[in-house]
Amino acid sequence: MRRTILRAIALLVAAAVLLSGCGGSAPTLAPSPTATQAPQAFDLVILHTNDVRGFTEPCG
Repeated sequence: MRRTILRAIALLVAAAVLLSGCGGSAPTLAPSPTATQAPQAFDLVILHTNDVRGFTEPCG
């Protein structure tokens, strides 16, 4: 009898947790209240020295 009550309570809690995510409002396509700048292109240079000793050694 006690196990049946505990299973019923666990089932109700699990159902409440699963259904709580469905109660949110739908996303809107309205613009955000704060203005942001349009993305701008930039140059990115990646330098890789393969320095494994903590300093750069000249070749040769």
